[in-house]
Amino acid sequence: MPDDAGKIAKLNLVPANLGQAQATVPVNGALVLYKSAMVDPKNPQASLAASVKVPQNLKKAIILIVNAGPNANPPYRMVLIDDSPTGFPKGECRVLNLIPAETAVEAGEHKLPVKPGAMVAIPTVKKKNEFNMAQTNFYMKEGENWNPFTERQLQFLDEFRRIFIIHTTPGSNQPFVATIVDTAVAAPPVAPN
Repeated sequence: MPDDAGKIAKLNLVPANLGQAQATVPVNGALVLYKSAMVDPKNPQASLAASVKVPQNLKKAIILIVNAGPNANPPYRMVLIDDSPTGFPKGECRVLNLIPAETAVEAGEHKLPVKPGAMVAIPTVKKKNEFNMAQTNFYMKEGENWNPFTERQLQFLDEFRRIFIIHTTPGSNQPFVATIVDTAVAAPPVAPN
């Protein structure tokens, strides 16, 4: 991705987790990820790994880089999540459905459909026990039936956020849920001198 000066900068990516914040500047309203540092200026599309449009007023985002599927060009897909305090508040979750089937999530009192390729926001879970645990189930629609494929008890704390990614692996006969937990606690502001 380009840095502040517009030069191609290597990213420090973290597999299946959130990495440290990295500054970058959108080019023509998009973040562009290349497969190599050597990009032909006459044919940058040949080195393109993924890109995503960035809303004009967005200042901070979480970018998920996921496989775009077999024979896809570009080979990866970038999913942008508004990382502002109002765009993705502490205590909330997001669900990204990467499979071609309709899915749904039930977290505490929330029951939400998640269409193929879509991302859904789960508001703060209030229906939880004294240990802040709530039942969290994921369902897939098969014909007219909703069948659970993952059922678990999760702890929901107002300080943390979660991103659930519904996906499959080659040869699997059911979806899986990968969970990224953002446990970073904001540093208190420094008092002016």
